[in-house]
Amino acid sequence: MSGQVEEAELYLAFKTSPLLTETAKLILEAKGGISASEIALRLHKKAPTVHRALQKLRSLSLVTIGRKGRNMSYMVLPSKKHTVERILVLFYHPTKSFVIGELAHPSLNVSVKQNEEIKGMCFKHRIDIIYEYYEERSSVSGHELLGEHRVAINVLNKFSERDALSVVGTLFDLQAAKLDGYLLGVIEDGTSHQSFLKLKSLLDAMENKLDFPSDAVFIRKKASLAGIKEIRDLAVSMLNR
Repeated sequence: MSGQVEEAELYLAFKTSPLLTETAKLILEAKGGISASEIALRLHKKAPTVHRALQKLRSLSLVTIGRKGRNMSYMVLPSKKHTVERILVLFYHPTKSFVIGELAHPSLNVSVKQNEEIKGMCFKHRIDIIYEYYEERSSVSGHELLGEHRVAINVLNKFSERDALSVVGTLFDLQAAKLDGYLLGVIEDGTSHQSFLKLKSLLDAMENKLDFPSDAVFIRKKASLAGIKEIRDLAVSMLNR
């Protein structure tokens, strides 16, 4: 590609495809390369969808394939590293599927369920992620189940003040579900920080009115993995309280 044609095609390709930016970000951050199956798992996407994004990145001459036996991994071309970094600064933002995929990634010693329904006092609630931990005690007769601990996590693409009433109703209704905690991950794209702070104030005001703790995390475009880690850490603290 000539310089100007390359810039124009790259700009258009990444501006119109969040999946392309997310795929490129994972490849760039992976040391020694990353497989297509791992990318699909992390992005919470089906393999054919990820393969199309990988083919596009190859057609743009940004990534290459490394082979070790039958295993293939994708890597950013060394000569294009700075180009990819510059593009990601301009266009990267986390999507809901990316955040859910990262939260479901098996990095914690918990059972993970996705897209589950929890029965509240009056309604059923669709939950994006549930972390479960089963407390056991070993005895002469075998393992004795002492209790089940669950933290429900929902991810929002956006949050406005009008959504506050829905959050309040959900939290009060979920008290019948005997949760150990409830977390909201709010993606910066589509949500102002001011709206998020109002949500945090609402949850703080409800602290002594619920049977379980609740909290929210702002997932920033430039530091999405830090926000996801914060959600995980909060979930673990709720499970262990």
